[in-house]
Amino acid sequence: MVVTDRAGKLVPGLTRDDFTIAEDGIPHAISIFEANDTREPRANAAAAVDESGPSGLFTNTVRDASGSTAVLVFDRLNAAFDSQWFARKHLDRYLTTMRSGDRIALYVLDGGIRVLHDFSDNASSLRAALDLYRARVTGDYDASNEPPADLSGGGGSLPVWIVDPSTSVSDFFTGRRWRNTFGAMQVLARHLSGVAGRKSVVWVSEAFPIPTGLDRPEFLEEMRKTTRAMNDAQASLYPVDSRGLVGAISYARGKARFTTLSDVRGKIETMESVAEDTGGRAFANTNALDMSIGRAVDDSRLTYLLGYYPSDSRLDGRFRTIDVKVTKKGLNVRFRHGYVASEPAADQKGRDAALREALEGPLAATQVGLSARTDYDKPSSTVTIQLMIDASPLALESEDGRWRGAVDVLVAEVSRNARGNIVRTETLDVFIADGERAAVLQDGLPLTLTVDITRYLHELRIVARDVRSGRVGSLVIPAARLLR
Repeated sequence: MVVTDRAGKLVPGLTRDDFTIAEDGIPHAISIFEANDTREPRANAAAAVDESGPSGLFTNTVRDASGSTAVLVFDRLNAAFDSQWFARKHLDRYLTTMRSGDRIALYVLDGGIRVLHDFSDNASSLRAALDLYRARVTGDYDASNEPPADLSGGGGSLPVWIVDPSTSVSDFFTGRRWRNTFGAMQVLARHLSGVAGRKSVVWVSEAFPIPTGLDRPEFLEEMRKTTRAMNDAQASLYPVDSRGLVGAISYARGKARFTTLSDVRGKIETMESVAEDTGGRAFANTNALDMSIGRAVDDSRLTYLLGYYPSDSRLDGRFRTIDVKVTKKGLNVRFRHGYVASEPAADQKGRDAALREALEGPLAATQVGLSARTDYDKPSSTVTIQLMIDASPLALESEDGRWRGAVDVLVAEVSRNARGNIVRTETLDVFIADGERAAVLQDGLPLTLTVDITRYLHELRIVARDVRSGRVGSLVIPAARLLR
């Protein structure tokens, strides 16, 4: 969580006694308290994050480093051409001023979520990656901003009582945009789960208004799923309105019309909602987008971590509200506002669906850390995988002096045309004696798998899911590195 004063400046020096926390209105004792201050870069900070690991080792884990951790999302799905051009210019301007030691990653959203550049503090490398992506308006954006049809026949004498067909078309494509956007943000959250500490996700976009019709319940549910996923990943959303200052006249498909209050506020309300629910902040009505991006990144320089044990241990599927207050006057605290107390799918159908979802995702999931070494035997076209599963995020249950759990593992061969073929499924039953638990938590759980591959192999994907908690990790091994 972040604490600021009335001027918006970060507040250092707070202690456990300066906070109170309550769940569903019931006060709880603060059992965990940490303050993470990276306002001054530490000496010998890591220059960049290298996810490839040592030679021959494949991993989805990210090593720690100093400074802020932020993801900049360049949105080409929910922005006009002019907005994208304007946003891209200011993203580049921010990267020229980013602080040494900060970890910045670049992603693009244009129907799905893709990596432009993984975490790095090398501004030149990040700018070169951004330079490869120009402004480009999608068909969904154009169709969702279709101007109202002129049903008067040109003479203005025919009363407009017919339902405007362009409105239903616009609503359909707007719905497609927010469904794709929320789905992509949920994938991004799972990808960021393994990155240590609080993350700022800076979403540079025009966003979309909250629907008022039949789509509203689904919209609100998808938005809640997205903010929950971000909260679980300790990631806060910082939307930055790529329109800058909105003028009195707007253009859609070359046609001018007056800007309404709904045009301006409707999209900002969505930005404010997702920001508030994740402990972030929305930036709008400013042309200084680079400064807004910088302020969002700065927010993670000084954070406080509070933890408590809920008095209600039931997993009944209800949303539990969390309320955090600072005892000192004049301070503002931003934090996640709750969580859903529910169990993950335990039936085989639900487990298979969760594994497939992680398998098909465009980004690696990092809720469960995975590392692997491989041995390719060319004559038999087999690969032996020495897999190591991080045991620390697993929800293990103590029983008769042993810690028990289960991990579903899936291995798939993916061809160059993105066709996947599952080549191995396994359930690893975990039994750890009390005396061995510390060593397993440090070293991980080993699992050896042998799989047959074909000449169509483009990459090998490994997915592991903790059955009890539902946490997922995935690992992608390119054929070029696997077969050499």
